Amino acid sequence: MIMSTLMVTGHRPNKLIGGYDYKSEFNMILRNELYHCISESNCNHFISGGALGVDQMFALEVIRFKKDNPEMNITLEIAVPCRKHSSKWLPKSVEIYEYILKNADKVTLVTDAEYSPKLMQIRNEYMVNNATYILAVWDGTSGGTKNCIDYAKSKAKLIHVINPNTMENYEI
Repeated sequence: MIMSTLMVTGHRPNKLIGGYDYKSEFNMILRNELYHCISESNCNHFISGGALGVDQMFALEVIRFKKDNPEMNITLEIAVPCRKHSSKWLPKSVEIYEYILKNADKVTLVTDAEYSPKLMQIRNEYMVNNATYILAVWDGTSGGTKNCIDYAKSKAKLIHVINPNTMENYEI
């Protein structure tokens, strides 16, 4: 079986209307859109960085998709940027992260370093380099998501964007 891989990049909760509550009305709309993209992707391997916000929501939706489709050979990989990645998070966020790690088929420690913001870009480059397609939840602003998109463009990757404010979908 040829493996096609979809990775996600996207905003942290502070840039999302639904904030940190992954079950808020807005975030449930976004999560359903992520689920739809997963189900329509024709991919069998999915990579998430596991960070707060879109990364975690995507991973949760891959886990749900796997449970809804046990006959499919679906795998979830979490690309962890560094040791102690979640050490500064609130307990509820750590609980969700640990659930995701427990349900992942593969956990890749991208660097063995202590936390540093630059490691998030190294993690993003790992994910782009190992993906067939990129799914970006991006509102057009600068930051880590834009940096990841720019890197993906430099690697001539196919990028599907969901604007989290309007739910508009488009390709770049």
